[in-house]
Amino acid sequence: PPPPAAAPAASAEAEAPPADGLTAAEVTEKLNAVPAFVLIANGQLLGSRNEEGEAVLSFFTDAAHARAVLASVKESGKVEGAQLSVLPLGRALEACGGWAKGGGSEETKLSRLVGSPQGDAEFGEHLQKQLEATDRAASSWRLPLFLSNSFQTESMIPVFLSREDLLRGWERAGGDKEKPPNPVMVMDVRVFCDQLQSGMPLAKKIQLVSSLEAFELAKELNPKSVGEPTSS
Repeated sequence: PPPPAAAPAASAEAEAPPADGLTAAEVTEKLNAVPAFVLIANGQLLGSRNEEGEAVLSFFTDAAHARAVLASVKESGKVEGAQLSVLPLGRALEACGGWAKGGGSEETKLSRLVGSPQGDAEFGEHLQKQLEATDRAASSWRLPLFLSNSFQTESMIPVFLSREDLLRGWERAGGDKEKPPNPVMVMDVRVFCDQLQSGMPLAKKIQLVSSLEAFELAKELNPKSVGEPTSS
């Protein structure tokens, strides 16, 4: 596949966002259109230990990966009552320090968003360069978002959490499988939030799109957590 398009540089000159930029609340509302998943046990958030022995809390956006991690925890037999819980992506990002440069408090620095292992392996280096360019090089995690200027409608610009979801959405919308959207822009979620606030063109038309698998898992865990979102 062609290399991902570069994200446009964020403007840091003005303290207030441009007139067409979104507020922080509006950005969070955009993110909250899709679910994230976290392990819990006996009503408490369940993390894992890093090499330093610190408890790291992971929020998953890929349903299959979340299910696999839960299965592994159950198989280990070390934790009783382990299960998955669902929350909106915007809230999960806040728990990981939000998108402010600096990564939030010491506590939130031990939390991370986790996408599909395939996406991180394929685009991790590209995303890390974005984080370095926006003074986030110390971050221990990356979460890619995917969009294309050649895939939009009059009312919305869909943004996906994997390239596979973007291609699936393209085909469901009637796009030619042999002529997928090109170029595809790949941005870390925090850089994406920067862009929405700094006046990304047509920012108000941006719509995050859940995979069908994530939507179904969210509905399974908490029917009240989802409405009728656009899903790929």
